[in-house]
Amino acid sequence: MEQQCYDYWLANLKGVSAHTKILLTEQYGNARTVYETSKHTLQSIPYLHGPQISAIDQSRRSWDLTGKYRQFQQSGTKLITFQDPAYPFRLSTLNDAPYAFYLKGSLPDQNRKTVAIVGARACSPYGKKLTERYVQALVRAGVNIISGMAIGIDGIAQRTALDNHGYSLAVLGCGVEVCYPERHRPLYTSLIKQGGIISEYPIFDPPLRGHFPQRNRLISVLSDAVIVIEAREKSGSLITADFALEQGLDVYALPGPADSPLSWGCHRLIEQGAHILINPEELISDLGTMTGKETSHIVEEELPDLSVPEQKIVKCLTDTPVKLSELELMTGLEPQVLANSLVSMQLKGIAREFSMQHYVRA
Repeated sequence: MEQQCYDYWLANLKGVSAHTKILLTEQYGNARTVYETSKHTLQSIPYLHGPQISAIDQSRRSWDLTGKYRQFQQSGTKLITFQDPAYPFRLSTLNDAPYAFYLKGSLPDQNRKTVAIVGARACSPYGKKLTERYVQALVRAGVNIISGMAIGIDGIAQRTALDNHGYSLAVLGCGVEVCYPERHRPLYTSLIKQGGIISEYPIFDPPLRGHFPQRNRLISVLSDAVIVIEAREKSGSLITADFALEQGLDVYALPGPADSPLSWGCHRLIEQGAHILINPEELISDLGTMTGKETSHIVEEELPDLSVPEQKIVKCLTDTPVKLSELELMTGLEPQVLANSLVSMQLKGIAREFSMQHYVRA
């Protein structure tokens, strides 16, 4: 019987913490040896207590190793344990690192920066617009986007990333075979094809209330920075920000109207020392990522005759055509200023119109 049958058993074992599972597999080498170790031997392990030993023993008698694993294989989901080379190093830094997690799709390229974007479910048009603007710029800079696939800012961020041919990872508070919320079924399907979906919970586990604060620690630890866009003073997004701060990550918050309850959580974060989101260019500069072919300092050195609007535009242009309307959102330029600048850049040989109102770097 293949090793992963036992990995799957241990990952699904109830009544034993992830930390204890990791200790057991480190002590015995693999999950199969843990499964085969006698109850008498388990009783001699100092960090195992009576209820845990009973849970292991009962599970071994009731768990259908081959049947359960065959069902798992049919789902097309991958199981990645902490012993797997694909297990992200960042996860292993958690005090309560998961023994294993489940994956549909693919994991992010660890050579690229990853930014978590979270925020209000009942977001405003302002929050939606700014989320799209920042994600478009980040994707064009080669940044991965991670979130929780929730209604509102989370879903907008991930949908925008995929629509702009970027990568996005969703961390769920339920099993990966459960699409929650159901209305995000198209996003769920697209993430599996173009990005990834992970969860530390068994594949068919329902979305329980207690799962969501726990999954937020995974969203933050897998990221280089966390962005909060619109949050009430008591918000799940602030839990993600708290985890990020505990993990030593930078947190960015979007300021908003002072009289909007959706701004109060972000304003509180800024008051406590979070970075203020000013524009995508400054964020990307902070992340130290490449934007298209050039970084901002290279643009200044090699193209000194660019106006300020042209400098904003050139950072957004790559070999992939970008719509005029998208450039307006990404740069924040007035339509007439944007149009005049694009004409000037084409005359300088810096940009070209790929097709009607679609531009690329020349």
